[in-house]
Amino acid sequence: MAPGLLRKGFDGLFLDNVDMIAGHRRQRRGMHRLVVALGRLVHGRDGYLFTQNGEDVMGPLLRHLDGWNREDVSRTYGFERRRYVPVSPADHRAALRALRRIRARGLLVTATDYARGGDFRAARAAIAAACGAGALPYVSDIDLERVPRPAPRC
Repeated sequence: MAPGLLRKGFDGLFLDNVDMIAGHRRQRRGMHRLVVALGRLVHGRDGYLFTQNGEDVMGPLLRHLDGWNREDVSRTYGFERRRYVPVSPADHRAALRALRRIRARGLLVTATDYARGGDFRAARAAIAAACGAGALPYVSDIDLERVPRPAPRC
């Protein structure tokens, strides 16, 4: 599947759910092999390989990646309450530490936060936090249907 996507002109691949190995330890070896193989494929075409989340299990994979995204740095969507909420202070600090740590390893880091449309204060705070950690910020609704114009910049 990956070679076909790259032939369509994409600059690389964004892998979601690589962090599933945190809860499925027996799948680690297979996931590592997959990421290494995709890294070789993408880098052989001068492309980029990104993934997200899972900072506690990404360590061995980082050398095969060009970028990493952290979701829910400042804000998230609470599915149980069906509303946008701030993350806990402890989770916020941990997310910022992870962004800084992975950026220090030489990867491009991005942060994705989820906020209600029109909540400009929440969006500004999320952008400031991401920029402060050296990440490129993105704030949208949980379905990623809202594209901010202009794009936030640090």
